[in-house]
Amino acid sequence: MYRGKKVDEHILNISSYRLSFFQKLALSRGLQFAYPHRVSSREIKANFEKAYWKLEPKIVGEETKELTAATLKSIALNYIERKGPSPPKALTRALGQLKKRDDVIITKPDKGSGVVVMDRSEYEHLLCEASVNNVSKFIPISTEQPRTRGRPMTHYHPLLKKEKDMISTVHKILPKEIAKSICQTGSRLAHLYGLPKTHKEKLSMRPILSATGTYNYKLAQWLDEKLKPLSQNVYTIDDVFSSAADIRSTVINASDILVDGVAMGSPLGPLSANVFMCHIEERLESTNHMPKYYKRYVDDTLVFMPNLEAANEFLALLNTTHPAKAFTMETTVNNSIPFLGMLITKDLGL
Repeated sequence: MYRGKKVDEHILNISSYRLSFFQKLALSRGLQFAYPHRVSSREIKANFEKAYWKLEPKIVGEETKELTAATLKSIALNYIERKGPSPPKALTRALGQLKKRDDVIITKPDKGSGVVVMDRSEYEHLLCEASVNNVSKFIPISTEQPRTRGRPMTHYHPLLKKEKDMISTVHKILPKEIAKSICQTGSRLAHLYGLPKTHKEKLSMRPILSATGTYNYKLAQWLDEKLKPLSQNVYTIDDVFSSAADIRSTVINASDILVDGVAMGSPLGPLSANVFMCHIEERLESTNHMPKYYKRYVDDTLVFMPNLEAANEFLALLNTTHPAKAFTMETTVNNSIPFLGMLITKDLGL
């Protein structure tokens, strides 16, 4: 126990590695926890000197200037000599031990908060099953450099040609200032990682491809801003807090069930997923097949249905809308269901 609470209350360890008390204590502080780095004395002196030169033109009189300089120097020296509280050695050692372990992955769950500890081998296996093993969405690219005339390039990657072609096309069709602002300088490769779906009976992984800093990232941001009006309708959720208030004010029957649905394999990210789902919802609305309560955030939906049979029928209907889409659903457990970081509980007193 730690201050009346279990130290591992928000830690899910599904690895073969047994965490020590102090390792649990470190992880219980969250994945963003870190000790502050000590600033060098040279940097502190330089910052105080910059502060003086900014103040100097506003100071009247040589004596006042000397007094100001002496005061700032004294404050800087006191700050450098000041020693803050040292972190507990046991906690520092625990963080170092976790950092050195290459056989475990420490991450967050797909839904909710907390910390998940997994064996690296299982993490990589589940991530591959959910992403790169799907040949309909991922294809291997040869990194072998093609034969060309003249001296071969020192560095080669197949995406370099795509980046060059994109920059050339953008500069041809868009104004110079816009083209310059949306072409990435110093791009990097996308980073694939996964979030474990610990809320599922069978453990699986949600793959996430981080495209920040890639050659077409700024272009995608620009297109997202321009095309966003096409990706919204009365069913989309823009703000979690207003959505929570809307759910509280909705009257449901005692026999109604809450259903959380997910569209697996949404194409090309949130914008495309929203546009695609808006099209499906308009078709369902035109044929009078929409439930009485239906809200969606990207590909995650919350639906109130009169019974389980009606929920299964609606799920079957959704799965006929497009061959590339596969919808799944979850129903309440103990009259509660997680949705967008919230735990929605059905009030049986209504």
